[in-house]
Amino acid sequence: AGAAARDSRKATDRLLLTRGKLLTMGEHLREKDINSLARERAEVTSAQQVVVNVEDQLGKCTSAMADAKRVQAMTQQALSTSAELLSRANARLADIQSKLAIVKERLDGVPARRNQCLKALELAREELHTAEDEARHRGVEAENASNAS
Repeated sequence: AGAAARDSRKATDRLLLTRGKLLTMGEHLREKDINSLARERAEVTSAQQVVVNVEDQLGKCTSAMADAKRVQAMTQQALSTSAELLSRANARLADIQSKLAIVKERLDGVPARRNQCLKALELAREELHTAEDEARHRGVEAENASNAS
């Protein structure tokens, strides 16, 4: 009976030792789980902050894109206006060039007309001198005829 009691105590001691080991191991695992959960929570918090930062950057990019679209629309309007002004300027330039060609053509004709006028003037002077000579000659003839009568 003493041996059975000893064996029973040994078995009880082993069970108590095993129980202690299991409790220690359970507490160690619990601490490990708590640390793991704390790390995961920190990672989740960090990931959430990254998401917030990305959303903020996305908002800024969206705003910048809207600004870029407005600038593009203004640029397109300016290009359209510039094209219209260029078209008007080209039409005005063509009109001025046409008028300039007419004036140049008229100016090119001035020396020829001047020469014609000078020739006509010279012919008129010659006719005048001839007429004056004839008039003097007739006057002399008339005077001679009147003196002879």
